[in-house]
Amino acid sequence: NTHSVSEQQFDEVFDKLIADKTSFLAYFHGGYTEDGQSWCPDCDVAKPNIEAIAENFPNIQIYKFPIVDRLEWKKPDYKYRIHPKTNLSRVPTLIYYEKGIEFGRLIEDQLFNKDDVLEFV
Repeated sequence: NTHSVSEQQFDEVFDKLIADKTSFLAYFHGGYTEDGQSWCPDCDVAKPNIEAIAENFPNIQIYKFPIVDRLEWKKPDYKYRIHPKTNLSRVPTLIYYEKGIEFGRLIEDQLFNKDDVLEFV
């Protein structure tokens, strides 16, 4: 129920999910190195709570969109910042789309408490 989508695949995969009116969670986070660390310390804190969603709600589709390069993320015209259906300003961000329409989102420290994250779902 968890899918990792590269930045190169984003437009194709994300736009299809929206067009097909799919219900899903989109998790935008800093990319991880081979040793499992992210350039985004908040993403490291949120990671186990996102994994808890997959464990507790196996029927929910989670699409992970890693942001590999911190310098790219900082650019004001970065694709996840300017896309009309994401409009990201901070990471990590978890967005729930119900039938292709944004229903709600959790940002940064809102993802730090496992119970709050599971309640959101």
